[in-house]
Amino acid sequence: RPAATMSTKDAWSKREISFHNLEAARLALQDATLLQPFFQVWEESCDAIDAAQHLSLTTSFARQMPNHGANVLMIGESGAGKSTLVKVMTGDESIVTSSTFAGTSSDARYTSPCKINWVDTPGFK
Repeated sequence: RPAATMSTKDAWSKREISFHNLEAARLALQDATLLQPFFQVWEESCDAIDAAQHLSLTTSFARQMPNHGANVLMIGESGAGKSTLVKVMTGDESIVTSSTFAGTSSDARYTSPCKINWVDTPGFK
């Protein structure tokens, strides 16, 4: 279990979650169960929407989200450190980073075992 200042089990009831160090955060991202509490609340919300038939809403598309994970879209100026952050958080050494030239020329997706999809995008000026 990650050495977090709070457990990942109750992380979704809080506004933020913090870790004692970078390694604890990386370890949490390797935990395939990290997002389960979030997706449980997601399912309960879908159930509530389905129960409110007078709203005439469908949750069939929304219910597919747990199968695909959650996306984190990295956007910002060129050289801001988007790719570096993705590399640090995923531990993927194949991610090219540079402090002297724009390294990302098209969107790239990296998935953590916990189903967080990091989408690294080219920077803008």
